[in-house]
Amino acid sequence: MVGARLASVREAVRGEPDSASAQSELAGVVQELLNGELDASQRGAKRDALCQYYRYFLDDDGRVMPLAVWAYVQRLWPLVECVAVKDRPCRVLDAGCGYGTESYLMALLGCEVTGVELVPARVEIARSRAAYFRSLYPGPLSVQFAAANVLSHLQAGGQYDIIWAMEAISHIHPAQTFVALAAAALVSGGNLVVSDPNRANPLALWRSIAIRGSVRHKTHRRFLDPQTGAPVEYGQEHITSVAGAVALLRNAGLEVTRVAMSGFAGTTILPRWLVRQPVVAALLQRTGAAAARNPLIRGLGTVYTVVARKA
Repeated sequence: MVGARLASVREAVRGEPDSASAQSELAGVVQELLNGELDASQRGAKRDALCQYYRYFLDDDGRVMPLAVWAYVQRLWPLVECVAVKDRPCRVLDAGCGYGTESYLMALLGCEVTGVELVPARVEIARSRAAYFRSLYPGPLSVQFAAANVLSHLQAGGQYDIIWAMEAISHIHPAQTFVALAAAALVSGGNLVVSDPNRANPLALWRSIAIRGSVRHKTHRRFLDPQTGAPVEYGQEHITSVAGAVALLRNAGLEVTRVAMSGFAGTTILPRWLVRQPVVAALLQRTGAAAARNPLIRGLGTVYTVVARKA
């Protein structure tokens, strides 16, 4: 059962936070979850949206590549560590939850999760995934989704043990306001966990420029607040370096307790036929893990995950 396997991951992390075997087990669970969901999904807009969202995870046959999932778990691992040491039930806000993958994963780990997303169509897809994930869990799965501006959601009140923001602060504008509101919404000892592309990495920087079509960052107002109908000032791949992210969190009065770098495996730039080869995948995994630990180059990882704690 998925629930039992994730419970074992949680217990393993309590005893050994950087457990390689627990990371491998979580990667196996995630791979099984995503392949199972895609297999169960009928052809249509929802499946197409998920395949597009997971395009860097999938090989040419539409199956989830083990190396891609391993890289994803490296990015998530600081979040998993935070979840593992909290007493249940752990209240989590998934800020900018998109299609809700991490929301469901945290719920499967035993958390009470609220996913907030600005784009209503994404929220509809996130909600539509509930039946599949609930079928895998023996008890009630505590996860809900709201179509809302996350700044307004935080201003409305509510307290959380963990606030997770993956590829969100580069879009939430201004990021300083989000971090200040998130800090206020955390309970004492709570964690804000931020993961985003690292501007210090040339590939991540080039991608951000290519997506927005300009070297200079400009906000846009193409999205409407789902609750008020007013245009929302939206950041457009306004990425920062890991040093910038650390400074942003510290300026809000939070203590930075963990900085993890990932994205060294090359899963988004190498040909899929190559990445899916077991020997190549194993070599890239070992190389990526070593690079993330090397103090001379770890700051150049394409992705950072920073954990901050409220006193």
